[in-house]
Amino acid sequence: MGQQKTVANLRAGIVAALPGGMVARNFFSLSAAALVERSVTLFGGIYARNVLQPEAIGKIGWTSAMVAYVSLLVGPGLIVIAKRDVARDPKQAAHYVSLLFMIQMILSVSALAVVWLGGGFVGGGREISLLLVLHTIGLLLLPFDLTWLLHAHERMARLAVAGVVLQVLQLGALFALIHGPEQIFLYVWFPYPFRLALNAFTVWYALHHGLFDWRGVRFKLDGARRLLRVSLPVVLSQVAILLYYNSDVIFLGFSHGNAVVGLYSTAYSMMLVPVFLILSLSNAAFPAVARSFHDTGQAQQTSEKFLRLAIWLGFPLAALGWAVGRHLIALLFGPGFSASGPLFEWLSLNLALIFFNVGYVMPLNAWQHESLAFRCTLAGALTNLGLNFWLIPKYGAKGAVVTTVLAEAVVLVAAVVARRGVHPLPWHKWFLRTAAVCCLAAFAARLAAETLMPWWCAAALGGGVCVAGFMLLEQDYTRAAIAAVWQRPRAVPTQ
Repeated sequence: MGQQKTVANLRAGIVAALPGGMVARNFFSLSAAALVERSVTLFGGIYARNVLQPEAIGKIGWTSAMVAYVSLLVGPGLIVIAKRDVARDPKQAAHYVSLLFMIQMILSVSALAVVWLGGGFVGGGREISLLLVLHTIGLLLLPFDLTWLLHAHERMARLAVAGVVLQVLQLGALFALIHGPEQIFLYVWFPYPFRLALNAFTVWYALHHGLFDWRGVRFKLDGARRLLRVSLPVVLSQVAILLYYNSDVIFLGFSHGNAVVGLYSTAYSMMLVPVFLILSLSNAAFPAVARSFHDTGQAQQTSEKFLRLAIWLGFPLAALGWAVGRHLIALLFGPGFSASGPLFEWLSLNLALIFFNVGYVMPLNAWQHESLAFRCTLAGALTNLGLNFWLIPKYGAKGAVVTTVLAEAVVLVAAVVARRGVHPLPWHKWFLRTAAVCCLAAFAARLAAETLMPWWCAAALGGGVCVAGFMLLEQDYTRAAIAAVWQRPRAVPTQ
């Protein structure tokens, strides 16, 4: 009972320190759910890689990377604008529900037709063409997904719980249905019923809680031109991001074959596992950041807390991944994927850059500066694309690691330049001191893992150094959390 009180007090203190109680609660809900989902995905990935083997994993990863570019034309850019506008004016919900449905349905059907007709031109035979089509079919589910509406209204807890339940059920289906490389098509196809179930839940929840009035839904294209025009910079930004997230996999597929793609994509997907933290924080903070646009003081305060948390979430993860990453890969995937270990360690450095860049660039989209955000990502995309032509044919997966990290570093520089005129922050203060602590933790953990103790003990040592650094350098958060332990917990409203 005393332990529960302490945990409740600690949570209350952290909620008070974060930028807004609702933001904090949504962040905790999304992060907890995403942690379970990523754990389920991780276990599913371990099982899939053991039964499908690197060759099949490479085919799936390569075709998924190709379809990812098509998927950006269907949804994400439109959703950012709709979520931002509804967060500011909830009365626009019905209009955006109907408008997004019409636009996304037209675009998804068009994308499926293009892939169906053009799949044979990418090479790889009938198997690759069919995988491309199966991946693209998933786009037809996007028009029925109202997740963005729940995020705009800051109703994320129930959605998170529903997502966890369906992820667990999906994992059970994976174990029951997938047993070898010959079931590669079923592996791509079987998650769709679970996605459809989640879509049904979002529609029911939105209607049940009155998040939009169904009587105001008109399946027309009024306002489509304006929405497409405003969302274009966001779409282009996301295409640019994909260029340095996925183009290395595509280049490897053409130059080094499916087995190398399987090894590299395993390391890359493992590196991306912790990214759910910054995505959860970004989704939770987006409405509050969007509403702060016209108040300079509030905008700087909200974006500062967002950036500081992003840095302290990402930098320790990068440090520990670099220090002991190969041991984790060996434990999870076995000797068949041992070559992925060193790749994963160096890719982990990218986490620090990803978390910082999201923390500094996301407010630009919330503040109607989509063009500046696009320029940042475009700089990284062009860097990555140019380096891919040079490094990947010569150095393979190692070259892909270098291009990925350098591209994200270029985005960092571009983001700093872009924010100079839009509520700028003293970013270097938090960046440099956090980097110093995490570098110390990384070298200490790596040395300890190689000479003194088991790797997991070394990882705990490095994590302890990061926690101590956080408590020392972020004393406002620390004081709020410690003080809360000695206070009576306040009731935290639930959704």
